[in-house]
Amino acid sequence: GSIFQINMGTDFVYTFSPIIGDMDNNGSVNVLDLSPLAYYFGAKLGDPNWSLVSIYDIANAQVIDIVDMRAVASQIPYTYVPSPP
Repeated sequence: GSIFQINMGTDFVYTFSPIIGDMDNNGSVNVLDLSPLAYYFGAKLGDPNWSLVSIYDIANAQVIDIVDMRAVASQIPYTYVPSPP
């Protein structure tokens, strides 16, 4: 479950850049990204809302656990920098 950010340049070309851990998709990874992840901590494949929360399963382990929290924390303070045109 990776997160992808859409960047629309001045030439209206869409580019997709993965930002592991940017849960709120604001272009940078910070402590606020751990909050939604923590909310769904312990959710497993098969839960009624799994299709929604599976994006938080960063390790693709069919469960949202400490491994996913560490993956996000390790990206703090990563900030998205658009590639040059």
